[in-house]
Amino acid sequence: MFWKKKQELSCPVTPEDKEWIENNLDWLDRNLVELAHFPTILPTKDFFDWKFTGKQDDAFYVLARIGELCSINISHIQLDFINDQLDFGNGLLTAIEKGEKGIGGLYFGDEDGEAITIEKKQLDNPASLIAVMAHELSHHVLIGLHDIGYSDEKENEYLTDLTAVAYGFGIFLSDNATIYQVSSSSWRIGKQGYLPPQVIAYAMAVIQYFKGEIKTNPVWIDHLDKKTKKYFLQSLDYVRVHPPTPTGHLNW
Repeated sequence: MFWKKKQELSCPVTPEDKEWIENNLDWLDRNLVELAHFPTILPTKDFFDWKFTGKQDDAFYVLARIGELCSINISHIQLDFINDQLDFGNGLLTAIEKGEKGIGGLYFGDEDGEAITIEKKQLDNPASLIAVMAHELSHHVLIGLHDIGYSDEKENEYLTDLTAVAYGFGIFLSDNATIYQVSSSSWRIGKQGYLPPQVIAYAMAVIQYFKGEIKTNPVWIDHLDKKTKKYFLQSLDYVRVHPPTPTGHLNW
């Protein structure tokens, strides 16, 4: 009789991505974002008790609420809105998304101050608005507060997405997440950042390990979209057998 060979556990990300995720999360945990302190943020009224109406007040609420959830002082950050791409001139300018789909959000900082600019169409999608705001506030933490980042712009965006995941926003940054009811209308999150779903999923599993919550599946797992949930479960199985081994190597 032939027995099916037990399938070996596999990591859903490449060895290079695995090393990058583990090293950067380890550094964030020790220096900026104490992972055990921040819960996984869910698209529920427990975290966002607000009636979203598609108005600019929604963005001001989200900015203040994320600042509260992440213990970030946002009192000096200016919030602006645009219809399309805008030239700010000199200074640091970063975009979460470029091209035909629009810019999503922008972070700008120089010696005169800091501002986050939100594309107005984000107001129509609360989950997308939250994802964009979490990303831009992560720019503020990395660049505005600590002058941390890569020389390459794309690498900076990867690190910024990972920082938002570290703050608990992995569900919002994952690809094509489930529809969630938070007010009179339902809302859906689409693709927002730069990290692919398998990287976000593995990062979330590593965070569960750092929190000491790796033995059982988290209660919020069904908030993940189908693809990310599959990668996340695969990542949990892998991390349970092969714990993260950060080397401390960073390419900043």
